[in-house]
Amino acid sequence: MVSLHGILVSSLLLVLESAEGNLGQTSRTGKGGSPEHTDSTHAEQFGGVQWMNCGGKDDPVLVEYLSIQPDPVTLPGVFQLSFQFSVSRTLHSPIKFQAQGEKQIAIWVPVLCLDELGSCELEDMCALLPFVCPSAIRQHGIPCQCPIRKGRYILPPTNLTVTPGELPVWVTEALYKMTYRLSSLSQTVGCLHVEFSILDP
Repeated sequence: MVSLHGILVSSLLLVLESAEGNLGQTSRTGKGGSPEHTDSTHAEQFGGVQWMNCGGKDDPVLVEYLSIQPDPVTLPGVFQLSFQFSVSRTLHSPIKFQAQGEKQIAIWVPVLCLDELGSCELEDMCALLPFVCPSAIRQHGIPCQCPIRKGRYILPPTNLTVTPGELPVWVTEALYKMTYRLSSLSQTVGCLHVEFSILDP
């Protein structure tokens, strides 16, 4: 099953396993394609993908870039995803994964956990990595396994297709706020907050 949320989850888990590289200066917040300061003033309208690292400045995992096009995304349909992460030290299993979210219809309501998508918690995401990697991401040489080695990891603009049968029942036209947290030995190693909109075709 593939959805925008599912791809964001698997991307967060999988982009951490690519070719190693030197770490540079990271950007901690951004809107769309360009890193910049942002806030939540867009929360009452569709459009305007926004993201921020929501952990400490010394977390091993930091997002440097995230773009989803078109914005807002129409599902089912085709959209383009690109991102860049940096990892400052190698992370070993077990790595706990937590996702919490809500969506705005008339009011803000919690996003449920169904079929391991939504507001879910995994005690060790490493056990799931081999099973949640979209083929379009695999084609860019991103392995789906732990340990997560020190380096910088890049997914270039990549088209992803979501068919009607692949959408979880909770994915409807709405504004979404999702927070993803990684932890190891009870210590946060990475945190990403994303706000995005989904439109019906």
